[in-house]
Amino acid sequence: LDRALESAGMSAGPSRTAETPLVGAEGYGPGLAADLSTRFGLDEAVAVHLARSYGGEAVAVLDMGRERGLLERLHPGHPYLEAEVRFAKEREHAVTADDVLERRLRLGFLDRAAAESVRNRVDELLRVH
Repeated sequence: LDRALESAGMSAGPSRTAETPLVGAEGYGPGLAADLSTRFGLDEAVAVHLARSYGGEAVAVLDMGRERGLLERLHPGHPYLEAEVRFAKEREHAVTADDVLERRLRLGFLDRAAAESVRNRVDELLRVH
């Protein structure tokens, strides 16, 4: 940001980017996936996906999933959990199945057929209040 402002001949107050952690940075570390797998009884692929996608926030996704019985995979061929749909709605303000499948989980880009096969379930999970 500092470089962009400088090249545009603009200025701003001091940048705090270097000191501002990304969402999920707290609690993230090299052993997170193994910890998630052990604590929540997850398959390794699911644990790795959650650690990489959510960092320390993966625990919040899993706590929500455990509480609501949503720790099942959304599709058997991919590591995404049903809990991620509810998390996307409640914490990331996702509204539509496309928003979840394409922008949050990216399943719509990775495997269009799989995304279409779970669309009804995603819609169902989004409607739950």
